[in-house]
Amino acid sequence: MKENNDIAKFRNRYLKNFDVMFQQYSDSERNLIDILLKSQESDPPDGYFYDIPNSTLYIFEQFEFDCSSNNSSGSMLRKNTNYVSKKISKEISRCALDTYNSTNIIRQGVSHKQGETITYNIGQDGEKYRDNYIRNFETIFKNHLKKLEIYKQKCKEIIKDNPRKVIITFLVEDVTMFGTYYKNGDIKGDPVDLLETQQFYHIFKDSNIDYVIFGASNIETLSIFGKDRLKSVDPEKMIDLMTKEFYIIPVGFLITSAQKSREGLS
Repeated sequence: MKENNDIAKFRNRYLKNFDVMFQQYSDSERNLIDILLKSQESDPPDGYFYDIPNSTLYIFEQFEFDCSSNNSSGSMLRKNTNYVSKKISKEISRCALDTYNSTNIIRQGVSHKQGETITYNIGQDGEKYRDNYIRNFETIFKNHLKKLEIYKQKCKEIIKDNPRKVIITFLVEDVTMFGTYYKNGDIKGDPVDLLETQQFYHIFKDSNIDYVIFGASNIETLSIFGKDRLKSVDPEKMIDLMTKEFYIIPVGFLITSAQKSREGLS
């Protein structure tokens, strides 16, 4: 099986050591993860699995979001990452030396300009990052909701059947560089788990999605939330993100080193 689409990358990032985290899940959640591991890649949606004996079609769709500002052309983090990646590739292809080394800045955060000086403050501007987090997640979630019928129809065409039941799962990743954290006073607090928040609860409750699986680079295990949990969860006891500030590292450094082979730098 090729491991080059979004769902394959998700499995590689989070499920290589699944046996370590397996015990924390309910039977239905374990079954869902097992189905995800067996799912076939497609586009769109990103993955599917047809349980023929039970006439149940599982659909998986993956998307990413982050805490940076966002517009119609994408998030600041993604645009800066793509820019730096293309810049490095071009420099490597033109490099006349046996080795290539570079250090590049990747920006994702709020900047402050005074004269000719631009500064980025670690642990500051927490409300702006929080607002970006909420806005970016909700916008992308709603955009994918609009495509549910397309996902269903495409999968039915692939399996050449009309299953009695369809279970749809969104695989959601917070890809904020260095992770998203709550601000605790002036220091970094706990990591933000989207599925523990009121903002997630309300948009999920009113959707036609059956499960959401959430992953982030700074959280060791995947979080899973299914419609079966709605009755047992009190949303008032969940975290209201609007009462919180985030602690974000606004810039990172990408250090690249390449060695020339017979075919070129690699």
